[in-house]
Amino acid sequence: MNAQERIIRYWHAVELLQPSQLKKPEDSAGRSPKDEFVHDIQSSNEPFPWEPGSEASRQPLPLDEIDKRTGKPKVYTWFHTLYVQIFPTKTITDALDRAFGADQGYRDPAEREYSALYAAEFTHDGQLVPGSFTLSSEAWFLGRLTSGSDWSKDFNQDQTSIRQQAEARLTGSVNRQALDELTTFVIQQCGLQTVLSNPEKAVLRSCSRPVEVKGQQHDTISDTAVGVIPAKAAPTSRPSAHVVADTSKGGGTATGESITRPQPRQSDLPLNSFLLDDLIQVAEAVATGNTSKALSQYLDPNASITRHTIGSAELESAIVDHLLPHKHPTGCWPAEEHRGLVHAQQLAINFILEQLGEGAGILGINGPPGTGKTTLLRDLVAAIVTQRADALAQLPRASDAFQKNAKETGNASGKKQNAHPLQPDLFGYEIIVASSNNGAVENITRELPQRSKIDGSWLPEADYFGELGTLTSGAPSWALISAALGSKSRRSKFIDHYFFGNRTREELVAITGKLQYPHGLQGWLSGHANQYKSMSNASANRQQRWQQAVESYNEAKAAESSIRHSVDAFLTKIQHIQSQRNQLPVLLSTLQTLENSLPDPIAVLERDADSGLLAAQSRQKACAAEVLQHQTRKPGLWQNLATLWSASRAWQANQASLQATQLRAEQAVAQWQLLQHHQNQTATDVQNAIQDATRLQAQHIVSWLQTGHTTGDRQNELHEPWPLPHWRQARARVFLEALRLHQTFLALEATRIRANLDLANALIQGQSFSGYSRDAIRSAWASLFMVVPVLSSTFASFDRSFGSLGCEEIGWLLVDEAGQATPQAAVGALWRARRAVFVGDPLQLKPIMTVSDAALEHMRTHFGVDNHWLPNRHSAQTLADQATPWGRTTGPDDHQSWVGLPLVVHRRCDRPMFELANRIAYDGNMVYGTIAPRPDRETPAHLPTGWLHATGTSQGNWVAEEGRMLQALLAALRSDGVAPGDIAIVTPFRGVLKKIPALVRPYRGKGKTGKINCGTIHTMQGKEAPVVIMVLGGNTASPGARDWAVSEPNLLNVAATRAKRRFYVIGDRNDWQRRALFCDVMDLLPALDLHAEDIGGALHQKALASRDRARATGRYRSADEVLDGLRALRDEERTRRTAARKA
Repeated sequence: MNAQERIIRYWHAVELLQPSQLKKPEDSAGRSPKDEFVHDIQSSNEPFPWEPGSEASRQPLPLDEIDKRTGKPKVYTWFHTLYVQIFPTKTITDALDRAFGADQGYRDPAEREYSALYAAEFTHDGQLVPGSFTLSSEAWFLGRLTSGSDWSKDFNQDQTSIRQQAEARLTGSVNRQALDELTTFVIQQCGLQTVLSNPEKAVLRSCSRPVEVKGQQHDTISDTAVGVIPAKAAPTSRPSAHVVADTSKGGGTATGESITRPQPRQSDLPLNSFLLDDLIQVAEAVATGNTSKALSQYLDPNASITRHTIGSAELESAIVDHLLPHKHPTGCWPAEEHRGLVHAQQLAINFILEQLGEGAGILGINGPPGTGKTTLLRDLVAAIVTQRADALAQLPRASDAFQKNAKETGNASGKKQNAHPLQPDLFGYEIIVASSNNGAVENITRELPQRSKIDGSWLPEADYFGELGTLTSGAPSWALISAALGSKSRRSKFIDHYFFGNRTREELVAITGKLQYPHGLQGWLSGHANQYKSMSNASANRQQRWQQAVESYNEAKAAESSIRHSVDAFLTKIQHIQSQRNQLPVLLSTLQTLENSLPDPIAVLERDADSGLLAAQSRQKACAAEVLQHQTRKPGLWQNLATLWSASRAWQANQASLQATQLRAEQAVAQWQLLQHHQNQTATDVQNAIQDATRLQAQHIVSWLQTGHTTGDRQNELHEPWPLPHWRQARARVFLEALRLHQTFLALEATRIRANLDLANALIQGQSFSGYSRDAIRSAWASLFMVVPVLSSTFASFDRSFGSLGCEEIGWLLVDEAGQATPQAAVGALWRARRAVFVGDPLQLKPIMTVSDAALEHMRTHFGVDNHWLPNRHSAQTLADQATPWGRTTGPDDHQSWVGLPLVVHRRCDRPMFELANRIAYDGNMVYGTIAPRPDRETPAHLPTGWLHATGTSQGNWVAEEGRMLQALLAALRSDGVAPGDIAIVTPFRGVLKKIPALVRPYRGKGKTGKINCGTIHTMQGKEAPVVIMVLGGNTASPGARDWAVSEPNLLNVAATRAKRRFYVIGDRNDWQRRALFCDVMDLLPALDLHAEDIGGALHQKALASRDRARATGRYRSADEVLDGLRALRDEERTRRTAARKA
């Protein structure tokens, strides 16, 4: 077993103990007929959900829906998932603690409280869905551990064996007796007799969801990735879909072998980790040497690269070079107000494309909060799409995109299906956004298509399947540029939207404002295919249309190129200055070597050329004088005779030495003159170049010419490197023309593209297939990415979405919020990716590990893996950063780490929150770039950012006094006119979060804008709000919880940077100000006194004075006093207004 395989197998073992969260039972009151119904079956007498009298049978199903395609009423029935033998997760953690030892120190209690022995899916009438039985990996692990068996292997084999028994035992409509007998068998097979109770007394959890009945399959239905199919076609096993791909330049070619996935993929049962299957299969592939360069670099413990620190003098010239106009991609995003990328963003884009564009590998981008990660990624998307357009534009005819005479006919989900392999040159442009966080991938894929994310001047010209983009994104869109896959329901919805154009009546009216069903892409392609079939001169017409599209694209590129090259003469000057500056160290070194050979050597680096030259000339004169003086001491004839000519020989030796010294002194003068000329000429050239750079607004060039530095200067970082007039618009037009060229290609090759998309849809749905080459599978995906350039998935669903793609068959993997992802989460995606860019921040939230440190250490030792690979030490981001050559070391003194290319301009928060984060986490390296909103968009909160003191005795981590202070603050904000939807409440502790919803309920409004967002800090990354309130909590009887909250800057950093305009901290100021982090930022969080704050705005200055008194005296009002004061103020205000009305 090689080292990388051992690492992956170790991570697989860890994932056995990282199961999914079970869905919690819910009150059926207010349930929509389309919602899932989750219910616990508490006793053996309670009927199963498919049996008469069950709770599920009493729930309503959707009615009165019409199928748009058939015009007939839709029929729904139930589909059930049972989680059997529910047990507390503490059973597992206690057993692991006994076996491996317990962790020391505080750990916030896990959100996941219960697990199950196994889960299975059942049809509406209680028949087991073949292949759906899923054994709990952690229960299996516990059985192996307690019995002394090897827990590091054979889980899949044991699960398969027990699944076969389940399918043999559970026939027909399953009853309680059959299920109890199976449960007893599973307990015995897993060796859990001493751990789990009698099956007859165990609790079962039922999750019942409505599914549509397709056709006449009312009695034999089972759910798959899209809708309902006959039970005989249901999943029967979890297949191996990994394949070896030729990853030569050009993207890979056919292997000559047909590829088969014999069965559909298993459904998404939330019981075990969704990473398990992918990790074990990648480990098997790596064992045979079948791996990607990106994954190899990711798993390289020594990160075999030479690191260069951004900001160091040795890198500045290279940075200037990387930012030259010819390094910018031809196409860019048509951004709002035509705004370009700032210095660090553009450097990152250019570096990514140079390092990875023609090759393979992985890079990390450090993205602190509010520094424009999405802005960067959308420019990268535009660049990649434009590169594929370059490849298309090289084709004489649109049909030349396909391999000649290569049509394949295979079987997809029981149906014959054609596929048309593309030329390999069109592979490698696929873009997938992935994350461990559903919100992160959805934010990006929903944002890119929205009309508000491009400049309005491009509309309506910039329309690339905009109507379908609206359907897939859920908001008015300009393009079908991206879409979210992932879970089974998301994949199904994506196909319904983009391909068929399906929407419910309610969704259509809500999004488009009209009841008009758009044609899906299927209809669009069919229309174009039929159009050309009916033309008498179709071939000539197609060719003319293709040539026109290519010409339009090339014209846009030519216009962009003209602007790009308008600065060529200036760039020649810059390159000359770079050459001059590169020559300077050589000149200085040569001169210093010469100086060191002379008496009284001049320290070259300590002198300017003028003073050095004067000193050298003075020394040259002294040497010449000494030679002349020595001439006068030449021995005469008698002296030579007396010394047998030894005097003459000594004189001649001295003469030669003095002349040599004189020669070197003359050479030194010449060298000083050369240095003087070089510096004077360089100074003249630099001065002229500064004038040109100033005229061109190339601020970073001005800075480099003046100081030798480009990075670290605030003005440089805030500006676009080369804001040439109309260049950004010209580059954006290239991108839009690239999309138009794609659209023309799709229209001209509609028949073959439609066939490829039919196959792609089957692959997305996880259906079985056989008889296709690797090129056919890749071409189906490549065709889909031509239509929708960006698809996304969580890592948990990655294998289910993209499992049919093999090693290095994804062109670009873009990982967002990579700092939150465990290192093992990215393995399957990296194995499939040719190029990977990880964007994240190790100083924000870290990955959540539910496995104890002691267990991780024991398992690591078992696999013989270095402690570098402990998943509680690293995130996916930190491993990607370690493989990135350009970056810097950042973080507080005791948490320093290397990060890849850092983004630095922060544009989200008001100054206090920015300063707080910059101080505790980023060494002051972030640059403040937030633009204050217009007055009409500014928050009406009069209370400034600061600290509300509340102290009291806790119950667990909850301090009731803090809750009352929270209510007082919410009352004040409501009185100020702050909308509930503009407020977010965060806390480090789950125990505190449980108390908050009941407290804030009176302050909520109606609709989406009336909801106050509440969560732990861990659930809030990637979100933001104008006003953020942090309720600290923490056990007052034990310091462990509060020390944990400030043990690293991550939690406070994330909490503060969620707030755009106000950040309020509620807690015991006297306690927290003595703790780490807070002790450094109390000046940024001044003490506030709500009692003195003016609810209506007139007493603001009085509030500030009261705050100052409170800070001076250390006396803070209690929450009860504040509430009493607020009530008094409110009563006083009402009295005043009543009197005013009467007057």
